[in-house]
Amino acid sequence: MQTIIIIGALPSDPRREDLLAKLTAATASVDWNWIHALETSSRPDDKYVRKLLAKEQRGELSETTIVKLPMLHGATRNQVHRLSCGIVEAPKTVLTVDQLVDWLHSTDANLIPRREWMVGAREAAFLAIISKLIRGCRWAKDVSGHRFLKHNDLLNQSPVQRSGFEAVRNSALDLLPKLIASRVILQKGANQGKTPLEYAINTYVLDILKSMILQRSLTLLTGDTFRVVLDYINADTSEKVINANDGIINGQTIEQCHQQFTPDED
Repeated sequence: MQTIIIIGALPSDPRREDLLAKLTAATASVDWNWIHALETSSRPDDKYVRKLLAKEQRGELSETTIVKLPMLHGATRNQVHRLSCGIVEAPKTVLTVDQLVDWLHSTDANLIPRREWMVGAREAAFLAIISKLIRGCRWAKDVSGHRFLKHNDLLNQSPVQRSGFEAVRNSALDLLPKLIASRVILQKGANQGKTPLEYAINTYVLDILKSMILQRSLTLLTGDTFRVVLDYINADTSEKVINANDGIINGQTIEQCHQQFTPDED
């Protein structure tokens, strides 16, 4: 049976029993749990977190997905990130029990039914770069913009750099110059002195990239702009064993993909 464990707090501290009753009524085929926290602290009882970590050590979380609520204490958030099971982050717009129930059953959450997006190392690298930039609203129409992400923050943090996925980061290092040359990504700075190397998505292709993530398909990437990038990805001989829905594309990315871009933002 699929197990989904929610962890964190909701505003106004709704009763744990009320949420679990609604979830069970909606989808009885899922084993639901909520490691509850109060709004004032957003930190669940340590004994329940320790039980979760103990299950991880015993290998009992293989069929489990963790759903992190926006209101979750940083210390607990760091503990959850050490788990090897699937981890999904609920969007900040989820504030009530009903909103959480609706979102958990939405296509954005991708939990019921679960859809996989299996990719090779090069496609994973492309999605990791784009996802990292979108979730941070890092886009611009030209190099005069202010929403650029520093080189180290892009390449040396999740989802581009993750333990056990060294091939993804290596592919990202190869792919980034191609994205810049194709003007999919804008680059400024020289990584020297006081001008750090920084990157942002070109707003010219932003809507296409957002749609690509929402539809979980590269087929939308057509034309000369993406030709070099797609040639590089399609030449990948690695097996498609990386699930882009686990650790690469998260709730923050999906939430930003639904936001309407306006020129004033760049």
